[in-house]
Amino acid sequence: MPSKALVLDANILIRAVLGQRVRRILESHADVISFFIPETAYAEAEEHLAALVVKRGGEPEKALRLLRSLAALGTGAFLCALTIATKWALLGRMREERHVLWSCWCSRWDFVFEVWSAYARPVIETLEGTPLVAWWLRAMGVRIGRRVVLGTSLAQVVDPDMIEIEDDATVACHLQLHSFEDRVLKLGHSRIGAGSTVSAGALLLYGASIGAGARVAEQSVVMKHEHLLPGQDYAGAPTRPVGA
Repeated sequence: MPSKALVLDANILIRAVLGQRVRRILESHADVISFFIPETAYAEAEEHLAALVVKRGGEPEKALRLLRSLAALGTGAFLCALTIATKWALLGRMREERHVLWSCWCSRWDFVFEVWSAYARPVIETLEGTPLVAWWLRAMGVRIGRRVVLGTSLAQVVDPDMIEIEDDATVACHLQLHSFEDRVLKLGHSRIGAGSTVSAGALLLYGASIGAGARVAEQSVVMKHEHLLPGQDYAGAPTRPVGA
């Protein structure tokens, strides 16, 4: 999570477009600094950039496209940093607990869900299929091992601290790590073992455990507190061993 924030004014934005040095500095520090671009600064940079580029004999449309890319990068990084700060400030490290629907904790949990959905999810969806998604989920509390392959359904994990994905696993399923029963929010920890595969369209409920090397077919449902044996193929809703 970035530990510092920096507001970029119109002058810095223009220099980042026209020169390589400032752009390289911004790119090299993007992982430790959140860049915030005020709307007025962006508007001022866009207003003056075209004329400056024409004077230098450049292409104003190309420069404006670069400016918009930098603005999008800075805004996306800021929104993700805001979401991370909101989660840790309001919920901290989530635990396997029970919370009544009208509790303060449930209100904070719901607020974090809305912030993630509105601000960070659209950004992370553009990064699906890249290692940046794993970095993002780790920052939000998911325990992820090495060489993990993540599918396109993990831009938002509602209860990130409740899932552990071990080394070399492939995960493209939907995660349902809580339930509301009798107006009580129940959270449960789930584990996806090393080298296992949970295919696209499958659903993993809270409290489930996928053994190392197990394979869950598409559109399957792993029920809550269900334990799948290592190295076995599973399919169905609820899951059953293939060939059983």
